[in-house]
Amino acid sequence: MITCKQIAKMVGLSRQATASVLNDAPVCLVSPEKKARILELARELHYVRNNAARTLARGKSGIIGILTGGLHIRKNHLNLILMDQVLRAAGYLPCIVYTRNEEQHLVSGIHELVQQHADGLIVNSILPDVIENLRDAGLDRLIPTVFADSPGMEALGVHEAGYDYAPFCSTIVEFCRKRKIRNAAAFTCHDRKFYYVHHVIRNLLPQLGVPFDEFPVIERSRILDPERDRCSLFSKMHHTIAHMKKYDLLIFEQGIAAQSALWSLRDRGWRVPDDVAVAAFSDFDSCSSYVPALTIPEFSPERLAERTWQLLAKVMADPGLPPQRETIPLNILERDTLKIPSPRRTTRTVKAKNHEIMTREQKPVTAGKGGRSAKK
Repeated sequence: MITCKQIAKMVGLSRQATASVLNDAPVCLVSPEKKARILELARELHYVRNNAARTLARGKSGIIGILTGGLHIRKNHLNLILMDQVLRAAGYLPCIVYTRNEEQHLVSGIHELVQQHADGLIVNSILPDVIENLRDAGLDRLIPTVFADSPGMEALGVHEAGYDYAPFCSTIVEFCRKRKIRNAAAFTCHDRKFYYVHHVIRNLLPQLGVPFDEFPVIERSRILDPERDRCSLFSKMHHTIAHMKKYDLLIFEQGIAAQSALWSLRDRGWRVPDDVAVAAFSDFDSCSSYVPALTIPEFSPERLAERTWQLLAKVMADPGLPPQRETIPLNILERDTLKIPSPRRTTRTVKAKNHEIMTREQKPVTAGKGGRSAKK
C-alpha cells in the first residue's frame, strides 16, 4: 500500500508538505502544479489515508456518526442531508447508519462507530421506546451523543435538539375558540409510548376545552415501513370515519392517515373545512398537493441541523456537561383544511326573482282623470 512518504519522494517534497495536500489542510504552501501532481499520484496509486495513525496523532478521528430511522418520512430525509452538509462544513466526515428503528441495528451501529473512534454521535428521529432501551443500556455514554428531532426525551435526561410544538398547539387552541369548535377527535398510534408526537397530542386535547375522543388506528408496522399495511390503514380509516359521529375538528399524528381521511370525509358528504377542520402533526411529501391542502407544522430542517451540531460541539468539548436542550419553535403552516369558512352569500333563485317581478307588475297604480284606478 502506497504511503504519504513514498508520494513525497516521487514529487520531491517533504512528507509534511505532501501530507498537507493529502489531508486538505487549511494552510498549504505547495504550488498548484505540485498539488495537482500529488493528487494525481494518490489517485493512480490508490492512496488510502491511515485513519488509525491520524487518530493517534490528532487525538480525534474526524468522524461523526448519525444513527437514523424512518427515511420514508420527508422531514427525516431532509434532516440527514442538511446535517451532512453542516458536519462537512465543520471539517468532519459524517458516517450514516440506517437502523430501521430496530434495537439490534441501533446497538450494532453504535459499536461500529466506537470501533471507528467516532468523535460524536447524532441520533436522528429514532423512536422513543428504542431510545429508552438504549439509554438504560448506557450505550449513549460510549460516545458524546445528541438526540435530534425526538420529542419526549426530557424525562430521559439526555442532550436533545428538537422542535417546540407549543406555538403550533396554541394556534390550534385559538382556532377552536374562534371557530367555536364543539368536539374533536385524534387519530393516533396503538402504542402510546411509541410515536414521536403522541404525548404532544395528548397534552393538546384537554386544552381545547371541548369533548374529545381518541382513535388508535395507526399500526407500528405502518410507521416502520411505509409500504407495509398501506391498504390496511386506508381501509381502517375509511371504516372508522364511515361509522363515527360528526366531529368539528380532526387531528392526526401522520399525514398519510389524514390523506385517507380526506377521501373518506368526502364520501360521507362532509366538506373540509366548512363542516370539518383537519390538521396533522407530521410532514409528508404530498401534504401541499392534497385537495384540500393539509395544514401541518412549519418544520425547519436547516435550523435543526445547525442547532444539533452546535449542541454536539459543546458536548464533545465537555463530556461532563449537564443535559442540554435546544428547541426550535414550530409555527403553523396554515392551508385549506384549517380555516374559518367565510360567510356564505345568499343568492336568490330564479323562481324567487320571477315572483318578485310579477308582484311588482300587479301593484295598483293611481290614474289621473276621472278618478278611476287602472293597473299598469
